[in-house]
Amino acid sequence: MIPAEYLSSLFSLEGKVAVVIGGTGELCGAMAEGLAAAGAKTVLVGRSEEKAAARLAKIESAGGQAYFEKVDVNSKASIQELLGNVLAKSEKVDILVNGAGVNSPTPIFDIEEDEFDSILNTNLKANVRAQKEAALAQAEINVVKATAIQQLEAELKTIKESNE
Repeated sequence: MIPAEYLSSLFSLEGKVAVVIGGTGELCGAMAEGLAAAGAKTVLVGRSEEKAAARLAKIESAGGQAYFEKVDVNSKASIQELLGNVLAKSEKVDILVNGAGVNSPTPIFDIEEDEFDSILNTNLKANVRAQKEAALAQAEINVVKATAIQQLEAELKTIKESNE
């Protein structure tokens, strides 16, 4: 087996959907490129369409698939809308990278309460919120899939019985 084929057989992300929150930034943008290069359909999530455009062009020129979704990570409604959009376009979320974050040039002992709250809200609460909402969205999808399968099985049973 050729080494590239072997590695692909082990690590391919073909058919997977990766949502990269903070994907318009440097660190998570590089992660998004890597996920796309491994075959994942990658969703760049951030605030800036301009930053996303450059990253999307880079991913697509390398043969990857990606699209952008704008979000305010500090808003539960915005996270829910993001996940709804991704599920409508891509039908699932296989990988969630939570990389949204802010920094402060203010020395730690000089940070005022409101600035500290803003940092915690973005760097901690927003990430937990995104994980929770993604898990809830996937749970709903799995329930819907299970229900659809059960309905199909019941219909097939009815058809089979009527043909006997």
